[in-house]
Amino acid sequence: MKQKLSQIYTKYKNQILQAFFVFLSLFIVFRVILPQISVISEAGHTIEAKREELETLTNSIRVIENTNDDAISQDLAISTDALPTSKDIVKIFSALTSAARASNTELREFSLVVGRVFGKTDLDSQSSAIGVPELSVVARVVSPDASDLIQFAQKLNQTLPLAEIKKIDAGNNLGTFNINFYYKPLDLSLISKNDKVLPLSQADRNLLNQLAGWKNN
Repeated sequence: MKQKLSQIYTKYKNQILQAFFVFLSLFIVFRVILPQISVISEAGHTIEAKREELETLTNSIRVIENTNDDAISQDLAISTDALPTSKDIVKIFSALTSAARASNTELREFSLVVGRVFGKTDLDSQSSAIGVPELSVVARVVSPDASDLIQFAQKLNQTLPLAEIKKIDAGNNLGTFNINFYYKPLDLSLISKNDKVLPLSQADRNLLNQLAGWKNN
């Protein structure tokens, strides 16, 4: 048997060696080279992702370094005056009295529907058409001149915090206004996850300037 195998080996030696080297080559390709290529490719994607992350952080740091701290504080103050972070009854009363004073009317009374305490799970259910929570207020304003009631509505639309008059009933020098005052709680967990800081666009700057003008009126 051994002699027969030896004869077969001798006869087909070249073919056997070729088949062996082909098998060895395939083994090296599929078990050594291809896994290494895959690892190198994954490492390349990881490096590219880290490079983009580093570039984002670098650009964010550059924006922060080039922004004046006082300007940031001022912009934040204007933004939170326009959209308070909570249901701020004091700011609502201040807006109503300011609009009444500017329109030569008198704020007789106002009432509001406080609703539930705001939480993360309430954002969708309490959001208004513009995507932020709202607080409904009914204000009663008196004036001997009906045109002053119109003036009150105009002044309120240019007073902070932001509000929208949904309905007006007027008669006998008394105007009843149904108003939605808007606010926007801050989710610090989302803010802390955001590494990308962009400079304010011209549209953002124009809006802040407009809000600042309303605040100073």
